[in-house]
Amino acid sequence: MRGCTPGSRTSRRSRRRRRRFRPSRPARSPGRCAALPPAGTAFGLNWYPVLRPPVSAGYSSRRPFRFDFSDRQGQIERVCRMDITWLGHACFRMRGRDVTVLTDPPDPKSGHAISKTDASVVTISHDHPGHASLKSVGGDPVILRSPGEYEVKECLLTGLASFHDGERGKTRGKNTVFIIRLDNVVVGHLGDLGHAIDEAELEALGDIDVLLVPVTGPDVNLTAALAADVVHQFEPKVVVPMSFDPAAKEGVHRRFLQEMGVKDVQPVPKLSVARANLPQELQVVVLESRARE
Repeated sequence: MRGCTPGSRTSRRSRRRRRRFRPSRPARSPGRCAALPPAGTAFGLNWYPVLRPPVSAGYSSRRPFRFDFSDRQGQIERVCRMDITWLGHACFRMRGRDVTVLTDPPDPKSGHAISKTDASVVTISHDHPGHASLKSVGGDPVILRSPGEYEVKECLLTGLASFHDGERGKTRGKNTVFIIRLDNVVVGHLGDLGHAIDEAELEALGDIDVLLVPVTGPDVNLTAALAADVVHQFEPKVVVPMSFDPAAKEGVHRRFLQEMGVKDVQPVPKLSVARANLPQELQVVVLESRARE
């Protein structure tokens, strides 16, 4: 397993609300594309519309919330597709064409055991048994533990320094938010973030397509209301809650779904995302946990 040091910053950075991560090669012709699945699905997975945005004091969502697939009924490119699987707690496997990223692999003794998983890159948000064990990681991955900008094969990663609490780390220490650009899709993994993000940092990070948000509660990371506010700070296309007990009938994750205006969400095994099949407005997707008992 290899460590990796931050590389140089990219030469061009535009404002966050206008920048998108573009593919380096020309777009494929329509004749080489596959037809889009029926409205409301994406590769067999259900998309759940946000019925209303949460609004907190001093913040109002600047993006309209409508469930409209009318301009996505064209064709999509299956070649550049990322499969996102929730392995449990804050651990996700993001599998692209040539690179597999694993986030926050837990120690089996932490109560969040996962099956042995090969990876090209492993991101670790903070040094805690539930987020920083390599016992279940196979292959020869690059290990990223700190803020900076990195490039591994064709995967670009940005680590943003943050805190595990709302007191600048005085209670629970530091945390690293990782932004992962893989196969033209941008995923944000918040780790155990415990506070809102500064606007200047949001501008620097750019647009996020899929946001993975912790919803354990104020004793660990975010309250339901603060988690919803953080979602609307980033303004992603898709949000996936994490770090909760999927068997619990009540809890912060249920209140988070209510804050997002979503009810009766049925978990799905995985999320398959391509640049061309991203929804136009924010969607909430709950994934099935594959954690071992």
